[in-house]
Amino acid sequence: MNGRTMSLDRIRSIVITLLGVVLLAGVALNFVNVAMRYFFGSPFPWTEEAMTFGMILLVMAGTVVATAANANLKIDLILQIAPGRVASAFHIVSNLVWCGIAIYLAMQSRTVVELMMRFGQKSPAAGVPMWIPHSFVLVGFALCALAALAAVGREIWKLRHPETQPTP
Repeated sequence: MNGRTMSLDRIRSIVITLLGVVLLAGVALNFVNVAMRYFFGSPFPWTEEAMTFGMILLVMAGTVVATAANANLKIDLILQIAPGRVASAFHIVSNLVWCGIAIYLAMQSRTVVELMMRFGQKSPAAGVPMWIPHSFVLVGFALCALAALAAVGREIWKLRHPETQPTP
């Protein structure tokens, strides 16, 4: 493994750890809110919004991590029996398709973010400007497109430099 790969693995590990911390914070927030509601009769009114925004962040960040790790949900039965070059070609095509979809979704999300910014809409309980949670979707899909392009680059590199690949 070269230094670049190790640093990418380290970044991915850090991101996954941060996602776990955000998830645990959401669980803790929910627990505190339940305790506040049942024991003190005064829950925090903003917790459901905060947990919803956190879940959107988690889903989008997890999608980026899965794309970068080539761990998207897929049926790869054919890839298990396909020769190396055919499997690489399939990976290239599937990542290009995912990149196109992610770009399209990012463009649609950009429209929504712009509308939220123009109208100045805020969440009812927490008063969070709604362009912020909507931007999680925009940034997530944009990063997915970049990760898919990086995966295409890796596959092309493997095809052009087979001598650098470990032998099975």
